[in-house]
Order: sequence, then C-alpha cells, then structure tokens
Amino acid sequence: MRGKRIVRIFLLCLCLCCTTLSAAAAEVSTGTVTGSQTETTKKSGWFNKGKYRYYRMKNGKLCKKSFVKIGKYYYSFDSKGRMKKGIVTVPKKGKAYFSKKNGRFLCLATELKVMKKYKNEVLVAGKNAADRYYVPLKNVALLDSKGKKILPKAIKKGCRILVFATGDILETYPAQFSEVIAVQKL
Repeated sequence: MRGKRIVRIFLLCLCLCCTTLSAAAAEVSTGTVTGSQTETTKKSGWFNKGKYRYYRMKNGKLCKKSFVKIGKYYYSFDSKGRMKKGIVTVPKKGKAYFSKKNGRFLCLATELKVMKKYKNEVLVAGKNAADRYYVPLKNVALLDSKGKKILPKAIKKGCRILVFATGDILETYPAQFSEVIAVQKL
C-alpha cells in the first residue's frame, strides 16, 4: 500500500513538471525573432524604460506619432516612440504645450507682439492690431527660443512671443488669459 502511494506521488510530481515545462515552451514559441533577440508578445499600453515613457499600440508597435489621442487625452511621441513633454512643434497645428508631469496636451500657442512692458506683465497685440491682451510675466515659465529659462527683463517692447495659455480669455479690454502656463520669446 505504501509503495503504491509513493508511485502516485511520483506520477503527480512528474505531471506537474511536464505541465510547467510545456507552458514555458508555449511562451517561448509565441515570441518573435528580431535580429538575434527573441521577444515575447507584449501587451498594449503604457510602460517606462529608463527615464522615458512609451505607449505600445494594440498591434504591438510603439506609438511614434507627433499628436495622437489615447483614451480621452492627446499626447506626442518622437520617432523612437518616447513621449514628449513641454513645448513641442506639432505638424499642421504649430507649437503646443504638453504637461511636464504626465505628458498630456494642455494648449496650443498664440504668437503675439509685445506693445508695452510693465513691471510684471506685458501688453501684446495679435495679428489684428485690435486684438490686445495682458500677459503676466510673474509665476509663469519664461523661456528663450531654445526653451531655456530667462528673466522677465529679456522680454522687451517689439519682440515676438508665444503665449501658452489654458482656460478662458477674460472679457476685458485689453483681454486677459485666465491661466498662462509659459511665455516663449522668439
């Protein structure tokens, strides 16, 4: 009786080992060969690799579009599939601002000309001279044309700026943006 019990336990262990090995073999066989590497099939969705964030589409390829809707938000990716943040040039849309925190699209830029400078704000005009706005220079990111931080004194009368603003435009004259994220000197 004891011998039969040992044989049963041995057969049960053997079955478990065979099941585990066949599952591992099936996982390897679903891999795709790229050069000298074997990759297992990857799920679609977000993932991090190093300091970059990527999005894999349902077809298994990395998203490499400059402006794409994923879920209910828009994002931007470079040619290597890395998510972009901050100020990004989007083809056919111009410059856009993507959150530095999560990469979500926040707003497009408006190009304006500085008409008059005050201590903490500037009066700017759009393409139509009647379109005038006050733009704050305090508590916003001030950047040069290469995206490096600058001081308010670098923005002078006559220079052109890009204003990245979200929300509404307040109905005052001159108008005001409800929330300015960044101002880039051109």
